Amino acid sequence: MPDYYYRLPLRLDLITSGGQNKQDTTATRELMCSLEDSLWNHIYLILTTPFREVRFDDAFGSAIWEYDLNAGSEVNETRWESSIKDMIEDSVRSYEKRLESIKIAVKLNRDGFTDAHRRLTITVTGYIRGLNRQGFTFQRDIIIAPFIAEHLR
Repeated sequence: MPDYYYRLPLRLDLITSGGQNKQDTTATRELMCSLEDSLWNHIYLILTTPFREVRFDDAFGSAIWEYDLNAGSEVNETRWESSIKDMIEDSVRSYEKRLESIKIAVKLNRDGFTDAHRRLTITVTGYIRGLNRQGFTFQRDIIIAPFIAEHLR
């Protein structure tokens, strides 16, 4: 079954080029991706987009940007993780309708950093709707305070 999902970053030059035979062109292979990759890219986009950055929907994104500098007090670390987990779960449930039975895990870790940075490991698990409940897992480390997305995939 061919995949009809756009790869990120979106290549508008390939979309607007108007290729005639979209099944066989190299440009189309560069433009399209699998359902799993599309899910992965969309969740990553949700996580790394600050609220109010998307003009047509102020609620698209995640709260990590707003709370990244608050991470770190040993006293409130568990409460911070819980708040971020809940906010991420709300965003993913609202904007990724291709998944069901979504579960989120977050873990804040400072190991390996000598400065103010902290590593936030985010794991999203669930089942892909309509594919016999095929399992899906997204895991990404994000370096926060200041916010940096580290490419691990």
